[in-house]
Amino acid sequence: MTQYADIDSGQLKSCTGKKKAVLVGSRTYVEYLQAHIPGAISIPTDKMKMNQAKLPKDKSTPVIC
Repeated sequence: MTQYADIDSGQLKSCTGKKKAVLVGSRTYVEYLQAHIPGAISIPTDKMKMNQAKLPKDKSTPVIC
């Protein structure tokens, strides 16, 4: 299984630079409603393929899940 590191807001800013990033809440929609980062869009992991239209068309736009 792949491991991912938790990062803080400063690390996030350094990863994205000046580019505008898209934040994706990948938990269930109920969990998203309970708590999410303001501005994040909800795309649960199991529904990612059917919601690709919500992701940016510009492939250079950072997507943070």
